[in-house]
Amino acid sequence: MNEAEEVLRLFSYTEEEQKAFPYLREYMRRVRPELASVLAAPRGRERFMLAGLFLTYRALNHSGDGISTDTSGMSPDSIHARRLEAFRRITGREISDPLKYLRMIRFNPLKLVLFGPARMLYRFVTRG
Repeated sequence: MNEAEEVLRLFSYTEEEQKAFPYLREYMRRVRPELASVLAAPRGRERFMLAGLFLTYRALNHSGDGISTDTSGMSPDSIHARRLEAFRRITGREISDPLKYLRMIRFNPLKLVLFGPARMLYRFVTRG
C-alpha cells in the first residue's frame, strides 16, 4: 500500500463516524470527488490527515484531554491513536497541544459559524 492509499484508508471518516456526525458525512461527500488531486501531493495529503484528525481533536477535548501526537496514554488499538501515530510518522510533524492543532488547520471560529464544520474542513483540504 502506498502512502496516498494509507492516508485515504486511515483518515477517511468511517460510516459509523459519518452516521454519528452528519457534518462528517457532508464533508466526505464534498471532498470525495477531489481526493485524487488532493492525495497526489504531500501538502494535500497532510491537509487531508489534519482534517481527518478533527473528530480526534473533538473527542479528546470532550474527555478533558488535549490532542497530541504523544499517544503513550492511549489504547494502541484506538482509531484516534492510530491516526495520530500515522500523522507523526508520515509527516514527521508533532502536535503538542490543541492550540497547535487548531493553528495547523487554520481554525477560525468565524469560519466555523459562516461555513459550518463540513465546509470549513472541505475548504481547508482543497484550498489550504
